[in-house]
Amino acid sequence: MYEQRPGVWAAVVDLGWIEGKRKRKYVYAKCEAEAVRKRDELRRQFQRGVDLTAQPRTLEAWLTEWLRDVKAHDGTRPSTLVRYRLAVGKHLVPGLGRVKLDRLTPRDVQRFLTGLRGKLAPASIITVHAVLRVALADAERMDPVPRNVAKAAKPPALGRAARPHSRGSQDAAVGADR
Repeated sequence: MYEQRPGVWAAVVDLGWIEGKRKRKYVYAKCEAEAVRKRDELRRQFQRGVDLTAQPRTLEAWLTEWLRDVKAHDGTRPSTLVRYRLAVGKHLVPGLGRVKLDRLTPRDVQRFLTGLRGKLAPASIITVHAVLRVALADAERMDPVPRNVAKAAKPPALGRAARPHSRGSQDAAVGADR
């Protein structure tokens, strides 16, 4: 822990020797306490097995990999894959694709969902949110991200007329393989 320059604190986590080179991960903050918190979070991630040396990737890169390498081979029905690809290509990539996966926040997701209001029906926004939530759940399970930030965002409520008549029809619209 050290003050790199006035008002900027740095902390480092030693990741050990990887491929013959010493690897370290640095975090920066405006105060010492925040730098300590960030360093401790990095240590927890490292202890859980998160690959801190991996190059940060965008949400677009993860969604592309997720559709190609995970969902295409895990028994997801072809019709569900079509809906996933549509939500990813038409809404998620244009809206959030450039955001680094490890920097995506619940606020980013909430702003994105709010921005879809007026452009899409509430049921469609719920479907797009569900696809993002499923993709980030797989990312959390596979360790590219420490938590699923889409869980914290709230999609719009369905109006009485827009509600499906049964729970089964809603699962079919979103894809029951969560």
